[in-house]
Amino acid sequence: MKAIKFPVSIETKRLNLRKHSLQVADAMFEALDSDRRRLGRFLAFVALTKTLKEQKAYLRSAAIMWRRGELFDFGIYAKETGQFMGNIGVHTIVWHHDRCELGYWLNSAFEGHGYVTEAVTELTRVCFAKGFKRVEIRCSPENSRSATVAERCGYKLEGHLKKDRLVNAKRHDTLVYGHLNTPSRKVAKV
Repeated sequence: MKAIKFPVSIETKRLNLRKHSLQVADAMFEALDSDRRRLGRFLAFVALTKTLKEQKAYLRSAAIMWRRGELFDFGIYAKETGQFMGNIGVHTIVWHHDRCELGYWLNSAFEGHGYVTEAVTELTRVCFAKGFKRVEIRCSPENSRSATVAERCGYKLEGHLKKDRLVNAKRHDTLVYGHLNTPSRKVAKV
């Protein structure tokens, strides 16, 4: 595994992406819990996060994985108000192949304003600057919002995996979007 120093805070025009701490547990759980039904359609972890105690356990685990270079998870905050809006992270890291995956969720109160596109664009840039050669986004074919974000940020649809993941005890398909760090494929500007 490579030793890499990932930034604990990333700023965009309208957002601050900040490494998680236990102080965000209440706001994160509230955002997740208030949008549980919608988020739970696509994200398996939603069913596993039923209490604030479980949310805190995740945050502790994320801090350990950050130190090990296994995950870099950030809260998405409105720069103007400091309000917690959602989550974005670098995960499924394979250091010896210089590749990773981005995952994200946003509370529905903030949808439709380009916040996730802005966060994904900047986090992709950071990943490439840190030496990743390939970044992926995976989503459900039914999650058109997530697929649109990937496409808007310059990711290309590379595959459609059949029944490859389990969410709420049901098998689901996955779309795989890839973005390569090559001179000919730059990250989209927002």
